[in-house]
Amino acid sequence: HEKRNLRKIMREVFLLGCVTLIFPVIASAATLSISPSSGPYAVGDTFTATVNLDTSRVNIDGVDLIINYNPSILEVQGSQITPGPVLPVTAADYVSPDIGRIVLSQIANPGNNFSGIGPLAQISFKVKNPGRADVVIDNASGSNLTSDVASAGDNLLTSVVNASYTLTAPAGFTPSAIFPSGRFSQYRQNSQIIPEGASINDTIVVFKGDLSDPAGGQVK
Repeated sequence: HEKRNLRKIMREVFLLGCVTLIFPVIASAATLSISPSSGPYAVGDTFTATVNLDTSRVNIDGVDLIINYNPSILEVQGSQITPGPVLPVTAADYVSPDIGRIVLSQIANPGNNFSGIGPLAQISFKVKNPGRADVVIDNASGSNLTSDVASAGDNLLTSVVNASYTLTAPAGFTPSAIFPSGRFSQYRQNSQIIPEGASINDTIVVFKGDLSDPAGGQVK
């Protein structure tokens, strides 16, 4: 009798192992995506980008969203973005136009977690200058300021879909150059020192210092 029970247990363990090999456990994964992810726009246009959340049917407690963009060619309309209906409580919502960063933090009401797919937020952009505008969801691992999708203390965010827009200008358009803090040691226009972050539309600008612009800002 004991031998039969032992053989039965061993057979059940073997079958369970086979099932696990055939149908492996799927890890929880969440995605943040920007829509539209591409498209042509012209200087002066205003368009809306939607950030969508997909929790892969897992209940979540909240989302921290960090987005970086190039402020020399795109301008966020307003000091905040528009939260969607996915999560009801907004803990933080602000735009830093000098460095091109958007921060949104939202949480669920206790006992009413979110699961599924839905719009997390909408961002209204205005095109300032021509060029390629990358709008990037920051999900760098190990950073204190990064995007995450929280569930019971775990970060489920495993993938993001960023956006890249092609921005054009009409013939004869004179682009403005914006110099965020720290990119140049000093710059002058008509013998006047230009404040950091100023917008310059003159055709002659004399620069002193490092003219490289790793963030892709336009200097013309």
